[in-house]
This record gives sequence, structure tokens and C-alpha cells, in this order.
Amino acid sequence: MGTNYYLRSRIPRIEVKEVFEEHHIAKRSYGWHPLFQKVYLDDTTIDSIQGIRDAVDSGKWQIFDEYGSPVTIEEFEEIIPPWPAEKEHNIRRSGHAKYDTFRITVDDEGNEWTGVEFS
Repeated sequence: MGTNYYLRSRIPRIEVKEVFEEHHIAKRSYGWHPLFQKVYLDDTTIDSIQGIRDAVDSGKWQIFDEYGSPVTIEEFEEIIPPWPAEKEHNIRRSGHAKYDTFRITVDDEGNEWTGVEFS
């Protein structure tokens, strides 16, 4: 069983209702490495843990889990610890198809990020 995590805007998109902009950022399943999903905002692409930190630090975004519970950046980093991609990125170097099919990039901390949606 896994838990999904989302970036949610702090300000509703529609002021009359509680409708927030929300972007899937990660899934954590016990015993598996975390999966990260790139977020394409108006002028920014979030494709690293540092990008998530920056978004939260801006005060415009919060992290929530799939149950609607807020998660601090410190809690998020504890729940989803660094889990570097394939040792020395051997698959990436070999031209493995998953890097093309799923548009995977690797951040400075070794985490894999996909440009396609998943749940």
C-alpha cells in the first residue's frame, strides 16, 4: 500500500469555493523507492526535492498527503528519504528504454523524476 503526496496552493483558485490547485509530486510505498512526478507551473518546473523545498518556502504551496493531511517539508523529507536511482545510474548510461518512455530525469540527490502522470 502506498501514499501519494501533493503540492496544494495555499490560496483557492476560486474565491467562493475551497478549490485549490493541486499537483501530484510523489508516491511512497513501503519497501520501494519513492516515485517522483515533475510539476509544470506557469514559469517553473519542479523536478527536484530542492524545487519542492523552494515551492513550500515561497509560502504559496503546502504539501498534503492523499488523505488531506498537511505534511511539513521536514516530515516529507523524513517520509521520503533520499533513495538514489540505480547505482551510478547504470541503466541511464545504457540507454534503457524507461528513460525515454517515461521521460525520467535524475536530480542532484539521485532521485528519479518522471514527466508523465501516475497514481
